[in-house]
Formats: sequence, C-alpha cells, structure tokens
Amino acid sequence: MAYKFRLPEMGEGLTEGDIASFLVKEGDQVKDGDPLVEIQTDKSTTQLVSPVAGTIKKIEAKEDDHVEKGNDLVLIDDGKDGVSTNVDAEDADDSADDTAAEESSAPAESEAPAASSEPAPAPKQGGVAPLAEPNKLVMAMPSVRQYARDKGVDISLVQPSGNHGQVLKIDIDNFNGNAASAPAAAATAPAASAPAAGNAIKPYEGAGKDAETREPLSKMRQIIAKNMRDSVDISPMVTVFANAEVSKMMANRKKYKAIAADQGIHLTFLPYVVKALIAMMRRST
Repeated sequence: MAYKFRLPEMGEGLTEGDIASFLVKEGDQVKDGDPLVEIQTDKSTTQLVSPVAGTIKKIEAKEDDHVEKGNDLVLIDDGKDGVSTNVDAEDADDSADDTAAEESSAPAESEAPAASSEPAPAPKQGGVAPLAEPNKLVMAMPSVRQYARDKGVDISLVQPSGNHGQVLKIDIDNFNGNAASAPAAAATAPAASAPAAGNAIKPYEGAGKDAETREPLSKMRQIIAKNMRDSVDISPMVTVFANAEVSKMMANRKKYKAIAADQGIHLTFLPYVVKALIAMMRRST
C-alpha cells in the first residue's frame, strides 16, 4: 500500500537538518536507490535515496522546512500490503531508555542543578551563559549550541532527549524557564551598551541596482559567514614572520632528490622539518 520515507540518522549525531530541495515530485516513478531529497546540515548537504521502488504518492514536507529524525518526508506507493517505513517510531524516540540509563548511572550529576539553591550565574556579554559544568561532555549540533547561547541557557544543565543523549532544540525550549529567564534578563543591559559579535551588517547598495542580483544564502553559507564574522570580532588578527637559514638543508635535498626519485620517493622539505622537530623533542626530554 504505502512506504513512509522518514528522515534517518545521516551520521553520528546528525539527526536534524533543513530540506534543501526535493528531487522528485508527486506521481514520479522511482527505483531503489533513486535520489529523493537533499538535506542540508550545519556541515554538509546529504542526498537521501529511496530504499524501495514505486510511485511518489505525496510529498510530506516543504523545501526549507527544518526536519528531525523520524519526520515524514515522502510517501511512496510500493504496491505492497500494509504500511512500512525506514524509521520506526521507536527508533525516532529511543532516547527515553538512554536518558533513563543516564539518570540511573549518574544520579548525583542530574540532581545537582535541582538541589542547588544559589541562582544561576549571570551570562557573559552577548547573552552567553557560562557553563556550570565546563568539563561535562555535551553532545549537540553547532546550531543547537548557538541556539542555547542565544537563549541564554547553560547547555550543560539541559536534559537531553535526542538519540544517544544528544541535546535538541526542543530540549532548550523545554528547559526550566525560571532558571533561564534570569541569565537572559541579566544579559540585556550589557548587550544594549555594546554590540554583540556577529550582528547583522546592512548590505551594500550600489548605484547600479539593475546590474546586480541577490541570491539568498544557504544554511551552510549563513553559518560560515557568521563564524567568519565572529572570528574577526573575537579573535586577534596576528601574523608572525620568522627567518631561518636553510641553505644546507636545500643543498642536501638537491643532492638526494634524484636518488629518492629512483626509489619512487618524492623528497620534500617535510621530512627535514619532522626530523628537526624529533631532535628538539628528544633534547627537551
């Protein structure tokens, strides 16, 4: 009857993304292995293929929609009885057992934030909440970490609900609002007095508007642009130049370059640098 193609886990920790484009339309005939949709994550664009042959019965989502593991993407009529899918509901929500196991193995860690009567520390400038547990391993996509920072939420205190203990955006939204509202309010005053890193910049408008076209940035390009802007705002731009006398090294390479080539070896300067570093490390131990 029908096959529900849902968003699978596209890699370790990659359980969500944006729909870049659908490669099929309703009524198309597809074979096993034909591409169906392109999903764009913070790191790459992944093409998902059909696991069955059949007819595209319905497109369940729209382009630019944000989807998570288990969300319906395409409904395929595969001519078989019943309804099947590539991601079962249990697989899409199997984090409950993982979360319960986490809580039973580390009860002290999970109860510590609730037992504390002290107010959460005020976030730094720009609404970034300091981590209460900086050494705690937090599994989350870069977009989720940025989302938590924008919300003024300490992501190390958020209870994960994603697969393999991954923190999702919904976990940030469901985080104790009372605990998160104080840091967010405290960050308002300093944020107003100084511009936060990565603020939007007004686009340049030239005189010949008819001679230019503007294309919307993809999700990945937006993240790249923001990170590049943050690096300029936060990181010092420093360049260091150093001179070294390497005449003897160049002469030695020139002498043995032909001998190495006869043995199928392309002799570069890298082995000389590695040998020098090893000698320095031995001398310092």
